[in-house]
Amino acid sequence: MVEADRPGKLFIGGLSPETDEKALDAEFGKYGRIIEVLLMKDRETSKSRGFAFVTFENPADAKAAARDMNGKSLDGKAIKVAQATKPAFESGRRGPLPLLIGNGTLRLLVEVFDQFGCQDLEKADTVEYKWGPVKMLL
Repeated sequence: MVEADRPGKLFIGGLSPETDEKALDAEFGKYGRIIEVLLMKDRETSKSRGFAFVTFENPADAKAAARDMNGKSLDGKAIKVAQATKPAFESGRRGPLPLLIGNGTLRLLVEVFDQFGCQDLEKADTVEYKWGPVKMLL
């Protein structure tokens, strides 16, 4: 289940690499007082990852901004604007996290297979790994 993070917090996706915090503040500030603009950046390059979060003081202002700005062009790109939500795995879920393939987890998968072997993994639902339990989705 996905739940609202904060009622005044918006997700802004599809951003141009040239769009910065000032541009977001200027564009969305037309709808009301902004508490925070958080442009997500790559850790290594510090370049924009193409999405941001804008938090309004008043949730009604956020709703109006989402309604008006969704699909509009900003710095030459059509943007997606929606109420920010928490992924299901962050919303109070208990137990092991699922092991997903992608973004560097292949190395982790190889380490787990090396440590436990293929036959043991075929029988295992959850494997204890050095940083905690890993749910195997085979």
